[in-house]
Amino acid sequence: MEEFINNFLKLVADNFHRDISKMKSLCELKNLRFDSLNYQPNYNNTAIQRLYLLRYAYAYISEYYYLYNLIFDRNLNKKLNVLSIGAGCGLDYYGAYFANNGNKVNLKYCGIDIVDWEDKQSIGEYNIFIEDLAESDLSKFEDVNIILFPKSLFELPSEVANNFFYSIQKQFFKCNSILLISSQRSHYIGQDSNRFNELVSSFEKNGYRKASGGLIEAPADFTSFYHFVKFSCPSFIRPLLESLSDRCQYIKKCPNGCGEGFCDTRNQLNRGPMFSPKLMKIEHALVKRG
Repeated sequence: MEEFINNFLKLVADNFHRDISKMKSLCELKNLRFDSLNYQPNYNNTAIQRLYLLRYAYAYISEYYYLYNLIFDRNLNKKLNVLSIGAGCGLDYYGAYFANNGNKVNLKYCGIDIVDWEDKQSIGEYNIFIEDLAESDLSKFEDVNIILFPKSLFELPSEVANNFFYSIQKQFFKCNSILLISSQRSHYIGQDSNRFNELVSSFEKNGYRKASGGLIEAPADFTSFYHFVKFSCPSFIRPLLESLSDRCQYIKKCPNGCGEGFCDTRNQLNRGPMFSPKLMKIEHALVKRG
């Protein structure tokens, strides 16, 4: 797993270097932040995709690895069909793949994302459909028994979310029990929870009932968590990200009115990678038919 993470993020870093070498201004990269609704990252920009991965992939794969281990250990030898909505390049799949080492479960994974992310890795068998969730035919996912939103539920535009919730109400699902999961952003925990409640309500209108639920948060003992995960964030990422403003050709005199003293701070371009699961918040609900 550690070798995979290192090779994956080394590839991402090399590609990111090429991306930013073609950019005179790095101002658009400052929109990759989640502490305010005023910022909307453009994931069609491959530089933003790769900056996202360099900042968050280690922490998020660790989180999903932890989550899927919990799920698989409680469902040994069962067939689990996962639908990941807003899957990106498949970070939660990578966590699931390594959590399923030893084939604890019979795993089938499909994702949906409106953006075709670069740098997806060929490992195991998985499929990510590039399509608009609002127009997606859910019948091809009728056999799912896990639906996961990897940091994506609140990022859905309201119209897309509402159309999806309505489609859930009308869609026939083969499984009598479905586990709903939303890995949430700490800054949007209230909004994420409201959306999650709407998701549960959509299943209730489809004849399901909420049987159980709760919130998985970061373990109190990070040492045991890291021992469990067994790999660390690649060392080359931190210096790259924390000096990112040095790569901007306009840092001395920016035509957008920013530059030195602004862009070269942690809250703008020079934000380092996320190293720990301390912000992990995963809401889950098991819904059962009848």
